[in-house]
Amino acid sequence: TLRTPLGTMSEAAPYTYTYRGIETKNSVVESRFVADGRSVRFAIGAYDKTQTLVIDPKRVWATYFGFNDGFSSLKGAIDPFGNVLMSGATSATNLPENVGVLQKRYKANTDGCIVKFDDTGRFLWCTYFGGSRKDYINGVCSDQTGNIYSCGTTFSEEGTLPATLGVGSAPFGDPDSLGVSNGFVLGLSPTGAWIDHWFLYGRDEDECTDIAFRSDLLAVVGTSRSPRVGERVGTPFRHDDFNNFRNQDMFVCQFKRHATIANRWLGEWLT
Repeated sequence: TLRTPLGTMSEAAPYTYTYRGIETKNSVVESRFVADGRSVRFAIGAYDKTQTLVIDPKRVWATYFGFNDGFSSLKGAIDPFGNVLMSGATSATNLPENVGVLQKRYKANTDGCIVKFDDTGRFLWCTYFGGSRKDYINGVCSDQTGNIYSCGTTFSEEGTLPATLGVGSAPFGDPDSLGVSNGFVLGLSPTGAWIDHWFLYGRDEDECTDIAFRSDLLAVVGTSRSPRVGERVGTPFRHDDFNNFRNQDMFVCQFKRHATIANRWLGEWLT
């Protein structure tokens, strides 16, 4: 913190590390700003002086991630440990294969995908999510333990989605669904393995477009042409049957972590 005649200025500590090469994790070095009269300098902790010292770069890292086809619906998030998450959809068939993830190979048409990098930009893993038709992951976030939650839209028959999907939280949907697209929420462990999933749908076309986490709550937003989504008509707002734009409404809903069953969620409300 620096006090001046014009007011107080505060700056976060600089990010400092020793660079060990592209294939090796960098070592973080303790550092801080020190105000000395009319100048400000860096104070650096102990470090390996045989390595290159990098102090407070404007850009910590950057990388391409591209293969034999394009990507869409891209979203990003950072988990509590600084790892970077990227989600989207792709028709690329040659993403890196990783052992232990939800779906290591492309399925058909368009598949959703999630990619994880560590805080230095090192690639950790990626996974597909797809069935027999088009599938999109439209949003991604992380809880306080590093578990990953994403949401999206699937046009695939449920039986054609990844065989590694277990029995997750109960589906929140209208049993008389006739729609060709359903929203879904997908939970993965920090290593990309399945931990939970559920579908969110009504009688017509439904999609989940984004997701957020805070304090054991998940919020999901999307669009719907259904009069009932998740077997709920909406409180305090109901579906507007007079909507003349493809009869489509926006919805938002909240889920609460199950009190006794790990990695399971309960629907709280939808409007």
